[in-house]
Amino acid sequence: MPEPDPNPHHSPPDQPRPPHTILGEHYLTAPAVWPPTGTPSPYVLQPSEANLWVHTLVLPDNFQIVLPPGWNQPLNWTTDEFDFGAGTTISLAVQPWQAQAGGNGGPPAPQPDVGQNGAAGAGGGTGYAAASATSLTLSAATIVTSGSLWIQTDGQAGGAGGSGGRGQDGGGGSCGQGILHTGTSAGNAGGGGNGGGGGNRGATAAGPPHIPMTSIHGTKGCGAAAPSVRPNGLTGTISTIAVYGAPGAGGPGGSGAPGGIADHQERDCGVSHAHGGQDGAAGGGGSAGVAGACILPVLVSQLKKP
Repeated sequence: MPEPDPNPHHSPPDQPRPPHTILGEHYLTAPAVWPPTGTPSPYVLQPSEANLWVHTLVLPDNFQIVLPPGWNQPLNWTTDEFDFGAGTTISLAVQPWQAQAGGNGGPPAPQPDVGQNGAAGAGGGTGYAAASATSLTLSAATIVTSGSLWIQTDGQAGGAGGSGGRGQDGGGGSCGQGILHTGTSAGNAGGGGNGGGGGNRGATAAGPPHIPMTSIHGTKGCGAAAPSVRPNGLTGTISTIAVYGAPGAGGPGGSGAPGGIADHQERDCGVSHAHGGQDGAAGGGGSAGVAGACILPVLVSQLKKP
């Protein structure tokens, strides 16, 4: 009984390899087509697809590839034949569009004892730093058909700073007890917490797509702030790949909190006078996150040799 074919869907071992292949040791195991025919768009990339070797990479008209939330690894794709249709997109932008916000300052403690000053409010947390766009190295031996492909390279926006916590109220004043009626002045209220600083924004991606630029037109650029929109005119079968995106916005600073409230009453306690306290000052707002960088990729104008 003959042995079963270990590679029923691929070229048999004795079949000569075409001279243009760049798949190397992956030639026999690489899928014939990726994404599989009939895959719905937008297609959310899977972690196992960060590194791909495929005989034909096909993006039908208007097909989109996007990353799942929290993606944190570069893409390395190698294909013998690259077929991209009109209006196609590979988005390298990390989702969600904005990084996580900083935590808010906690609530104030209960009012302190008579005559005690209130504590300052807790500061808001700093917004989380944003992720830069994922890098892509796309190595293609030949272009089968070329439409209009946008490789979107937006950076993520920085997280917002957390709001400051309210200042604690001051302890009240009192004339005390007994014959002497010794007065106790009210405590000052605590100041409000400062807002947290915004997170720094992410840069655009700089991963170079290795493609035969003699076959198509390549362009690159950066917009003002993410999310960017598809470049004008990048439609139809115009044999163009545009690598275009924008840095994410810096996260806004958190708002400062109000100060606590003091007991303002002035008390005549006989042998002494009990003064009222002062309200706490409001906290300051947090600073915005710093600007991210616009990093233009290198478009390699030669074939990657096997």
